[in-house]
Amino acid sequence: MTGEHDRVWNMIESNHATFLDLRETNDSLLSIKNNEVVKMLTAIAVTFLPLNLIVQVFAVPAANRSLMFSLMAAGFLVTFWVIKKRRWL
Repeated sequence: MTGEHDRVWNMIESNHATFLDLRETNDSLLSIKNNEVVKMLTAIAVTFLPLNLIVQVFAVPAANRSLMFSLMAAGFLVTFWVIKKRRWL
């Protein structure tokens, strides 16, 4: 009876260690996925920051909206190019 108890106890300890390792692996994978999501959202926010700045600084009447749109498009393209070049996205 004592031998059976020791065998079962060893199996429980082995399974416990395995489950702890699996939990650490799962936590690590979730952390990596969350980091990728945050990285993507940060890149999107940085891409649209110049557009917001242009709109706030150049709050112009309706006659010059094409100029403002051109500045916004240029700002977006330059920021997107920088993000792609640095491999942030």
